[in-house]
Amino acid sequence: MKLADFTVLFLIIIIPVMLLLSYFLSLQTDTIGMQTEYHSKQLDASKDAIDAFEINTVEWNSAYSTVANSKRRDVMASINTFTTSFSNSIGIAGISKQELLAYIPAIAVTLYDGYYIYTPAETKQIVKNENGIAVFMNEGIKTRINKKYKDEDKGKILYLANDGYEEGIYTYEKTDGTEVSQKYTLDPNKAKTEYAHILKPYATYSARYVKEDEKIDIVVNYTLDNYITIYGTVNGNYVIKSGYLIDTASTEKITEPENLKELVWYDGLGNTPKEFTYIYASDNTKVYFDGATLFQVDANNKKTNLSEKSAMYKEIVLSNGTSVYQALNNGAITSGKNVVQNQLYTDDKNGIEYTAMVAIPSLNQDVSARNYYYKSIEFSKWVYSKLKNITTNNMQDRKELEYNLGEGTITEKITDYGDPIFSKDAQSEDSVFAKHKAEVIRQILVSDLNQAITSYSRNSKGNYELPVMTEDDWNQILRNVSMITFVQNMPIGMKYYNDYVVATSTANKEYVNPDEIYLISNDSGSDNNSTRYYHKPYCDKLVGTQLIGYRNIDFVAQKFSIGDDEIYYFKHIYNNVPKQACYYCIVQRELFSSGGLSDSKLESHKKAYNYALARERYAMHNFR
Repeated sequence: MKLADFTVLFLIIIIPVMLLLSYFLSLQTDTIGMQTEYHSKQLDASKDAIDAFEINTVEWNSAYSTVANSKRRDVMASINTFTTSFSNSIGIAGISKQELLAYIPAIAVTLYDGYYIYTPAETKQIVKNENGIAVFMNEGIKTRINKKYKDEDKGKILYLANDGYEEGIYTYEKTDGTEVSQKYTLDPNKAKTEYAHILKPYATYSARYVKEDEKIDIVVNYTLDNYITIYGTVNGNYVIKSGYLIDTASTEKITEPENLKELVWYDGLGNTPKEFTYIYASDNTKVYFDGATLFQVDANNKKTNLSEKSAMYKEIVLSNGTSVYQALNNGAITSGKNVVQNQLYTDDKNGIEYTAMVAIPSLNQDVSARNYYYKSIEFSKWVYSKLKNITTNNMQDRKELEYNLGEGTITEKITDYGDPIFSKDAQSEDSVFAKHKAEVIRQILVSDLNQAITSYSRNSKGNYELPVMTEDDWNQILRNVSMITFVQNMPIGMKYYNDYVVATSTANKEYVNPDEIYLISNDSGSDNNSTRYYHKPYCDKLVGTQLIGYRNIDFVAQKFSIGDDEIYYFKHIYNNVPKQACYYCIVQRELFSSGGLSDSKLESHKKAYNYALARERYAMHNFR
């Protein structure tokens, strides 16, 4: 065979191989690019969801309900934002938001004292009316069911019946005249089931501890900070106690009242907000002072003078931890009595005057920070005394978490530090309390997410496992309100996309983040960095003398409407100009420096920060 023949044969073989290799490499490159693109879009969609949560929980007029139904509603709204944003951004031809859910094994939303998990599960199918609302047995549906209505069935939900188990038929007419009939049963065991995504019930970061020789059997609910709730038996007595753990021996005392003020707008004020002094009432709502007139502003920007309301109080915690109540208005109480403005009472219900001589702040001075300090001191003393011998060895597995996590149960995943958990340095990030709490929260989340993804795997074609999250991601989850989104088995090119994303929120009313307290100066007659900007604590550009701190959300733009006009304003101003973020410590945080502050300035920063954190924590919690 001639050389030319070999050349031709070589080219016949090699050229197709090279084309195939080129095509394969092109597909690989496209796949890598798609994987990067999908991760970016998953991250953007997760951030969109967190933004939606912040908008819903920090409304323009600062009104937010903390009731469970409201939380659940806001979480579902955020999850819907994620699925809508992600499905729109990836642009897979023909894929709908509902079809996208097939690739989502779980979404976790971690809040201040617990979490929600959104995951597919087998659920009972229910009968729905023309508006898509669940149908309950009541007299209003008599004309829509083909069986006799029974009073004993009132209030029962109608389930879609499995074949052969129907108890009746529910019928309604659509707007186009078409009749829709649904066979129903009142017995959930005879209902049809479907595999669909649901938002599981709210779960707390809790652990149980038993020490039999001291007759202790308690459950401790943890939070993102050092606030805990304890319920169970201690020394054989049943207790329910909540509060912050602080260092009872610290010399940094918080005992002074504060003078708080902010801009606010209400209907009838015109088109310019006005600055008012304010305090937190005993129900944690704000009361504003306009000279001798005290008023509140509701979520709809309606002003109500306290003179038109029933009795309201300002709680004042004394140094021994007991509370007295200062009447904010002349108002009636439920017993029919009337309380007198400025008078002290033993409680906020019975109108019994407190007659002991005590020095109290002015009516328009806020005492939330000192209330936090005195109550936390008393709570911490009780915990350090009664639970001083509780160690990690006393932790019990919660029944619902007794399934294995790889090797061992949740208890075996918790480090045994040997030392007491509830020690006097609980505020320190290096304390046994802080480390143990972080491990409890982490392992509870891992347990429930592992269960959710394992269940998802059993009901899908692939075999999926909970991915190992990085330590940086866990640090973010344990310090912030977060959303963790998981996407698995989504086809991209030559492989499948599997990834998770953590998005965090620092601007919400769910949690007072210690890292998101800003300081301002109220010095009069000065026009400089201290008065024109708000700063991170210990920024050496803030050198004023009258320092006070507020949460980051208090520097978010507010808005109100007059007719068709929307007007924006900020709560904190100087010379009618909104205070701006300091360039050196907030805008460009790498430029932050505290080197220019003297020892006395550092102390003034620390004091303003401690008071602000204490006040905002107290205003968030119902300590009573």
